[in-house]
Amino acid sequence: MRSRSPGRRLRTTWLAACMACATAMVDVIAGVGAPQGPTFRTSVDLVTVGVSVRRNGRPVRGLDVGDFTLLDNGIAQPIVALSYETLPIDLSVVLDVSGSVTGPVIAQLRRAVDDVRRSLRQQDRLRVITFNTAIQRVVDFGDPSTAIAAAFSDLRPGGGSAVFDALALALASGSQPDRRHLVILFSDGRDGSSIGTPDTLLAVARATTPTVFVVLATPARLPSDRVYADLAAQTGGRVVSLLPTESLGNSLRSALEQFRSTYVLTYAPTGVERAGDHALEVRVNQPGLEVRARRGYAIGH
Repeated sequence: MRSRSPGRRLRTTWLAACMACATAMVDVIAGVGAPQGPTFRTSVDLVTVGVSVRRNGRPVRGLDVGDFTLLDNGIAQPIVALSYETLPIDLSVVLDVSGSVTGPVIAQLRRAVDDVRRSLRQQDRLRVITFNTAIQRVVDFGDPSTAIAAAFSDLRPGGGSAVFDALALALASGSQPDRRHLVILFSDGRDGSSIGTPDTLLAVARATTPTVFVVLATPARLPSDRVYADLAAQTGGRVVSLLPTESLGNSLRSALEQFRSTYVLTYAPTGVERAGDHALEVRVNQPGLEVRARRGYAIGH
């Protein structure tokens, strides 16, 4: 019997922690054994939900609490706070460097990360995760901008692709209550090396707070594309295909700007059990608007 590599054994441990996060809602270990932040809850009593409100593709500003209706398991909830573009952002960029991503990849990826880094504000933070059969956190929150050049100088595309595992680990790495977390995946979408399943990934998404944007290097046509669509819808994100005429940097910046220009609603769950699955629905009491928010969340006993 072939023995597992140390990297694969470590990823198995990490994914076990992710599954524990999804089922038991305990603290997650994502990284080299380091405990990270909370699961889906900002405090014992409050929940926050990001809501994108757009008209004809443009963000709608100037709304207040009275313009929103928020339902938790079908029951209207009192919104206790609303903010817009005020909370700092943690951005995790998850990049596919497997053998299926061809061409002058590394230079393009580095330029794209540099582009989106320049779009961050002073209090925002960037992390870069690369993956093929192995998953590496090559730039961490708080690293200087010079770390990007050093990280990409050593990257060599090749091997299989563990998309689901990389996303699960990015989601489960913890979010601070006073910050928002955006995960952007760039990949061709083909997964041939993950230990975890699509169901595991979606369970982790329900149990954690980040929003996921997926940028596919090819037009949507794979069976796994349904997984990415479900993941984005669950977390309030989007799936887009990278157009031949568009740069990856533009796609990353667009995802960041869409995420930034959202409302954050805070509510104290009322009339619903805290533990278990929570279906969310957010409405805006004005016609002709596109409203996008996460579909729900899960809290363990």
